[in-house]
Order: sequence, then C-alpha cells, then structure tokens
Amino acid sequence: MKNLIAVEEALALVLKNVKTTTETELISLDKAIGHVLAKDLYAPISLPPFRQSAMDGYALNYHHGNNFLVIGEVKAGDASRQILSKGQAVRIFTGAQVPKSANTVIKQELISKHGKSISVAGVIRLGSNIRPEGEQIQKNTLALNKGVILNASTIGFIAALGLVEIPVYKKPSVVIIVTGNELARGGQALKDGQIYESNAIMLKNALRSLGILSVDVLEVKDNYQETQLVLNSTLNQYDFTLVSGGISVGDYDFVGRALDKLGIEQVFYKVKQKPGQPLYFGRRNNL
Repeated sequence: MKNLIAVEEALALVLKNVKTTTETELISLDKAIGHVLAKDLYAPISLPPFRQSAMDGYALNYHHGNNFLVIGEVKAGDASRQILSKGQAVRIFTGAQVPKSANTVIKQELISKHGKSISVAGVIRLGSNIRPEGEQIQKNTLALNKGVILNASTIGFIAALGLVEIPVYKKPSVVIIVTGNELARGGQALKDGQIYESNAIMLKNALRSLGILSVDVLEVKDNYQETQLVLNSTLNQYDFTLVSGGISVGDYDFVGRALDKLGIEQVFYKVKQKPGQPLYFGRRNNL
C-alpha cells in the first residue's frame, strides 16, 4: 500500500473493515441518546389520546346564536365527562380533554362574560381549536423506523407514547490507551520534560457524543513489553482499542511493533494530514 492516503480514503477503509453489530439490548430512555433503534417502533396509543383543546377558552355545543350558558370547567388532567346540551359551554384550558358533546373551542380573547353566561364575538366555526384524537399519530401505526439514531426529540416523542424501554443495537466496547513517559495527569505538578495528557478526555467525549458512554482509559509507559502486554489484553477484551501515541518511527514508539507481533493486520498507516500523519488502522485477521 502506498505510504500516504487521503483522509477520505482512510475513512472509507475504516467503514469497509468495521464489522456491523447485530447484537441488541433493551435499554431505558434515559440512556438511549445516540443509540440506534433495532426494531420498527409502533405507537401503543394515539397522540393525543383524546380530543384536546389547543387554546385557553371555552368549549361549546354550538347552536344558532352567540350566547352560551357555562356549566363547568375542564383543566389539563381532568377527565371530561360533562354532557353539553346545545347552547351550553365549559371553561377549558390548553391541553385539556374536550367534552365529547362539544363541537368547537373559542379562545378566551373572543369571549365576554355575563355572570354564568358568555357571548362570543365574531363567527363561530365548528371544530376550531380542537386537536383530534390521533392527530399526531394513530394507535398501532409506525412511529419510528428501525435504524433511526435516537436524539433528544425522538426520545421525547417515544416518552409521550408511554414507553420506558426500547430495543437498540448494542454499543461497542471501547478502550483508550495513552502512551508516553512524558505524560502527566491534570491537577498534578509538571516535572521537567512533562506535558499534560489531553487526548484521552478528548476521545472519550467524542465517543460520548456518539452515545458510547462506557469507555475505559489505560496508561502505558514507553516500554515494548508493557505495550505488548496491555495491547494483547485489550484486543481480547474490547471491540475497539484506540491508542494515542507510540505509532511513529522513533526509538521509543513501540505500538506498531507490538501490534505486528500480536498478528494485527495493517489496513493503512500514514494519512495526508497534519498533525496526525502517522495514523494507523488495523484489524484482527479472524474478524
């Protein structure tokens, strides 16, 4: 393989050589961000699950006139069982269940109150300001397709359907190995010749943005035997091993030699980019 490849070619090779998982798991919604839905999701209820007021105002049983007798009140969360005769109304609030016998909702700005009666200014149109049952989605219809990446809005939608767990594809297990005698942890005083290690936290948060929340971090000094030992362990334990440092051509860069000794197949090494030209990607021959 030629020494240097383009970034786009490197990405294509990664995608070509990575095995797609088929393992699934059932997880709670509060842990679902960034996961991929493993099955088509059907709505167990309609949304809204009842006829719902879109305004603060009055629900009416319309008759041929603009005056109505107010017989009650319905606020959000109330079970609406009032039966309205023609010419009757109930005070109603946004999100509340509209009585079955009501056929329109008038916003409160168009209402004048006269004791227990109201009058409506303007033309009354049937069906106004009422969200029909199932306006957003009907019960037993497709809510989300398999393969959808779950973000905050899709998770909120699923929660509105009353679901608390969903099937998703299992995220890969990942370990980050940081190499180098020169590295010190943040919060510690630097000794001469040391720098603070920053790649692990950067990579860990990049993985978190993809919904990979469980990531281990290991530290390895510039020692060939230790590097080979740790790599052998992680390659057997994790789906992906990310290594920071130790892959160039210096006398104390041992990662490439250790991977070769462990039988890792090199897919590419060195990419046309600065910084980060000595970028290595490999895979096990049996995967």
